[in-house]
Amino acid sequence: MPVATREIEIPAALGTVVAEYRIEIDSANGWQPTPIHIRVYAADQSFERAMGRRVAADLPLRLTQDSAFTPSIRQLTDHLSDYGSFWVPSSFAHQGDQAEYWAIRQRAALMDLSALRKFEVTGIDALALLQYAFSRNVEKLAAGQSAYGCLLNPHGGIVDDGIVFCFGLMHYRAPATRANWATSYLLIRAMALSFGTY
Repeated sequence: MPVATREIEIPAALGTVVAEYRIEIDSANGWQPTPIHIRVYAADQSFERAMGRRVAADLPLRLTQDSAFTPSIRQLTDHLSDYGSFWVPSSFAHQGDQAEYWAIRQRAALMDLSALRKFEVTGIDALALLQYAFSRNVEKLAAGQSAYGCLLNPHGGIVDDGIVFCFGLMHYRAPATRANWATSYLLIRAMALSFGTY
């Protein structure tokens, strides 16, 4: 079995380390070896924790970011998770699931909804677009009313869920409530383009 072996020497200033990697390059496996780039940082170098997502090739990379509430939340817990490119608490230290549950039921809860998104859908075809894309009958909504339902793909599969708000016949606010808001945006945009209205 053909194998490519390379040695990498790391500068002495960062410590004497020699790393070796082996790559099976048998063409029967369809391997197309490419260069491997390795960066080595000093032991005292620190980096902010983040995750990067690019939902589509034409959208920018989004790194996990703090909301206005995150500094206060960090005083209560270090157990944060990425949700919609924002850091949100997964749990609070020294509380436990039952204590958190009863705190919500008997006292008050403050939820950071910075990650949630809504899209303004306006114009003469706004109703037709949402009637096509949303699982509820949007035509029944009067100004000031809203309805919960699902954003559907052209095959009827659920992409997202949320509430559509009606501000008037040519002005709606559509949901993008999950971490995949960019997917919802791309779907609504593609549908609008197919309607010839975007």
